[in-house]
Amino acid sequence: MKFNVAKSMVLPVGYNYAVDCAKLAIDGCELQFVCKLKYLSVHLLCGKKLRLSLHEYKARFFRALNGILYRVKRFSNDIVIMHLIQSYCKPLLLYACECFNMTRSEISRSCKAWRCVYWKVF
Repeated sequence: MKFNVAKSMVLPVGYNYAVDCAKLAIDGCELQFVCKLKYLSVHLLCGKKLRLSLHEYKARFFRALNGILYRVKRFSNDIVIMHLIQSYCKPLLLYACECFNMTRSEISRSCKAWRCVYWKVF
């Protein structure tokens, strides 16, 4: 199997994640140590535990939400608007959340983003 060293990175996770480790190399090329990594559209953060980065998901969510609200600004049926938002935007906000044990603050940030829908629609 051939590895693409340009795309391969090391994400430190565990209690000693901040300690400098020995350099890892594949085919003589050193791998880069990173604090944030994107794998299969899941943004991961280094730390004591493997965590999800919610910033990108919230940005996608609000981008889609504002796009829908811009297109339906003259449409007056709030139930249809909420169904569109729940169908297209909510999966963007909650992508891969079920795979990680989220902290209370991460859950509250996601809930706050979802509450913004009601502020914008109603």
